[in-house]
Amino acid sequence: MDATDQVQADRYRSLLNLALQLGIKGTSVESIGGFLAYEMRAVAPHAGRAIVTTSTAAFVQAYLAGKFPPNEYSDKFLTDFDIAVQHVPSNQFGDMLMSMQLAVDGDFLSAWVVPDTQLLAAQILASRTIQRCLRDYTHRIYFRKTKQIDSWETLPLLVWQSLPVCTGIAWDAGEGTLGSTNTGKDFYMSNQDGAGDDDLVHALMNKSLGTLQVIESTSYQEVLAAGIKNPAFITANSADATQQMEQYAWSGPGLIQLKALLLAESGVVKSIAKALQNISAAGKAISVSDPSQLLAHLAKFGAELTGALNKNMSSLFAPTDLRLFGPMLLVELTRALSGAGTGVHTKAMLALTSLKPQHTFDLATYLSGSEPSPDQVLVSQTIVSF
Repeated sequence: MDATDQVQADRYRSLLNLALQLGIKGTSVESIGGFLAYEMRAVAPHAGRAIVTTSTAAFVQAYLAGKFPPNEYSDKFLTDFDIAVQHVPSNQFGDMLMSMQLAVDGDFLSAWVVPDTQLLAAQILASRTIQRCLRDYTHRIYFRKTKQIDSWETLPLLVWQSLPVCTGIAWDAGEGTLGSTNTGKDFYMSNQDGAGDDDLVHALMNKSLGTLQVIESTSYQEVLAAGIKNPAFITANSADATQQMEQYAWSGPGLIQLKALLLAESGVVKSIAKALQNISAAGKAISVSDPSQLLAHLAKFGAELTGALNKNMSSLFAPTDLRLFGPMLLVELTRALSGAGTGVHTKAMLALTSLKPQHTFDLATYLSGSEPSPDQVLVSQTIVSF
């Protein structure tokens, strides 16, 4: 049995494929394995090095890190790719096709059937995955649009990205003191959610200054790579980063933007925590008699996940583009819930293709699954991890 889902927006397309191999044991049907596969395809006309780096570096770091020492992908691999393309000026890769594929195989369905006593722990694990991925995905989409990244509005996004992942916080509102942000007593900040509390948001910001400085320094390099020579709002200086946070995110419109991001994030986490509870309950009722029904519930969960992204984040930084990452987030959640030593394995592949300057290949057809003929290709590189 299999199920598929796809989302397309602008120059991107994501495809999710779930398949389940069934066997007969006695008089019952049981799962003997399966796979959950995801592919993100992207086209970039007249692509500079910056757009290729922004589109692919996080994927490489997450799934292909074993293929490269730290920074080698961006510093050496893409430099060698640039040399092979031989476009003038340098760092111009021409019309680019990019494919990022991720697959999870094995008995991954059982990870979604959570005992009641472990439901909160599973929701916390899912929440941590969602917060980490959501901030990364939003950054990637926003920084793709180079004309708008050097503005004060980027600062609340970077501050949000730097905040600690929260799964139950030790917050004393009377004293204004913040302890642990991971007490394990809740799957987000608290049942009341502190995302709208100015004092708590300020305490979270103070706790994450060091992380903000690192993120802003990295973002500064992205801005330079995008061709902005003297950015006015993004800095590599630690002291300036702290000052900018206080100026553009501590109060006024910046704080409003930051709190809106936190509230949107809270909405996604709550929606997925509820959906996880529902799919787990359904799984306990049907998985023994017919595991194929659980696959259908997981496919439905994937649609709910994409819907939660679209509903809660639609007006903040990454409009409808963020729904492209719904299928990828489903794979991430499956990997996280499966854990180590469960017989569930992950495979990844990145394919980069630069087309010849006078090619006649229609870029839009690549998003629909077509491939250029060899005579249309200038340089092609594929990286695989099993």
